[in-house]
Amino acid sequence: PACMGTLFWQYNDCWPVVSWSARDYYGAPKALHFYLQREFNDMLVSPVVEKGRLRVYVISDRSSLCRGLLRIQICDFNGKVLKNSTKKFTIPMRTSSCCFDVDSVSFMKGIKPDQIVLKAVFQTEDGSNQRYSNSYYFVPVKDLALEKAIITKELMKIPSGYKITLKTDKLARNVWLSTDIRGKFSKNFEDISPGEPLEIFFTTSYKQKDLLDKIKIRSIRDTY
Repeated sequence: PACMGTLFWQYNDCWPVVSWSARDYYGAPKALHFYLQREFNDMLVSPVVEKGRLRVYVISDRSSLCRGLLRIQICDFNGKVLKNSTKKFTIPMRTSSCCFDVDSVSFMKGIKPDQIVLKAVFQTEDGSNQRYSNSYYFVPVKDLALEKAIITKELMKIPSGYKITLKTDKLARNVWLSTDIRGKFSKNFEDISPGEPLEIFFTTSYKQKDLLDKIKIRSIRDTY
């Protein structure tokens, strides 16, 4: 039987350097690692503008059909919902289904593209209630009217390490957690919106009370 797979460049760095690899020279995961972690889920929500149409695809690698609820929102960077659409869909197995298709110009009329984000969430109704989400920005990152966000963090001890809860007052794009403590973040390089706390699990054997101070948080806005 034929075998199929995916090969990407590049997995790791062979010396300490700034690059687009998935892991650095010391083996620590970088942004690409966490993006691939999301992209290789068994289902993917994919918003895109193509040929003047705003479309949202739900792509399934599952071996059976999946029923669920697709929610699409246009929000400003303060968390205000400007447009909202919710509809149930049945996604066939191993296929890409276009579940949302509108004229992008008329749909975006009166909305400034550099001050909004489209959020698309597909929640399954198969008992597991899994959520698959993705965001779409209508201009390049460098053109987004991002404001400085105040990100707060809370820490809770769990058997495998700690649960970190992040909250923000404004949209925080590409939030990156880092620390010199040996451990593993469950997710990273995520966007955080007001009113939508983000939970990240940090697996570690470190037990000192100063861990919260040792975790650094940056977003893309903090780089300029």
